[in-house]
Amino acid sequence: MKRIFLFVFGLCFPLFGQNVVTVAQGGGGDYTTINDAIAAAASGDTIEVYAGDYAESMSLDKKLFLLGQEQGVTITCGSNPGIRFLSGSEGSMVRGFVINGTLNVYSFAPSDYIQILDNEIHGNIEGVTGKMFIAHNNFIAGKIVCMPLLQGYNGEDCVIFKNDLDGNGSAYRAIETRENFRVIANNVRNYYERGISINGVNNLVYANRISDSNFNLCFDGYATSGCAAGNNLISGGQHGIYINTGSNVCLAEISNNIIAGATVRAVYSASASSGSRFLFSGNIFYENTSGVVFNTPLIYEYNCAYNSGTFPDAGVNNILEDPAFTDSVTGDYTLQAGSPCIDTGSPNVQYLDLDLTRNDMGIYGGSHTWDNYQDSDPAVIDLQLSLIGNELQIRGTGAAK
Repeated sequence: MKRIFLFVFGLCFPLFGQNVVTVAQGGGGDYTTINDAIAAAASGDTIEVYAGDYAESMSLDKKLFLLGQEQGVTITCGSNPGIRFLSGSEGSMVRGFVINGTLNVYSFAPSDYIQILDNEIHGNIEGVTGKMFIAHNNFIAGKIVCMPLLQGYNGEDCVIFKNDLDGNGSAYRAIETRENFRVIANNVRNYYERGISINGVNNLVYANRISDSNFNLCFDGYATSGCAAGNNLISGGQHGIYINTGSNVCLAEISNNIIAGATVRAVYSASASSGSRFLFSGNIFYENTSGVVFNTPLIYEYNCAYNSGTFPDAGVNNILEDPAFTDSVTGDYTLQAGSPCIDTGSPNVQYLDLDLTRNDMGIYGGSHTWDNYQDSDPAVIDLQLSLIGNELQIRGTGAAK
């Protein structure tokens, strides 16, 4: 296929607030502590924080823009949440800090985007729900987890976009969804249990790099309908994809991923109800120790498996050939000319490549091609093709740094 790029931007955020309040620990600003600035600021104000190690925990109950203005602006909070978002803080932004501690959304669902951007976080973001935009952060042994389902809060439009999460081999999991999450173009690696855990309904997980965790991509106990995982590069670790949805009926689509180098299984299906349906289409299973364990309804169509065992049944148009990657050793998973995976994915219109040719297997195929997420900025967050009558409609949203 030839590659084209299309960007339609649908997420717009304010860049700063109405009035500016400054914080300088050594003097020279309006205040010397962030908490004093928060107390004095009006809703909609910007708080600019200058270099220092601020040993503070803070709660936001109004819309504020907290901006680290220099390198070395650190918030250290001990065992307390570093920043707690309370009702009234909808639309707030936290950007440009080193945060030693947890950020927490406390018992409410934001109706306007809370933005957490460009931080280095030595801890977690907890209670993610409502409208949140979490992007371009660097997590050290930290995680992004949703509001517990028992509290009755669901995601309305949570976007987790282009973050780097390193579990250092000790953190339990990186990202956990609940409902209506979009997990896009993150780099997740080295978690001792789960990389990305999909729970709830209507969760989209696209173009992430997930590696070296025991269970890299998981469909877990609360996963039900409307979930999709596509164009993810899943490598290393024990299991590429892990399915353990128990008694819940889960309907999920798993398309155009590459699953490579799993040391135990490419796909491990531990449990799912008899009414569940997992459709695998356009995926490439490459150099995995074994293939799949088949004890739940897995449907395989138009996939490629190479040195990865065999499919549990013949399926539809699956192949067992070398996909002919350009250079998998250096991480170049583009397909060479003549690859058996070019134009041999699903022929259905929703899987078409962006040049409207038939689907290529692997991460560069389909409307969620890896190029538009990982190799470009601005980047697409969601892009879908649909056939309405005789018209092909292309709809998408995106974001720029």
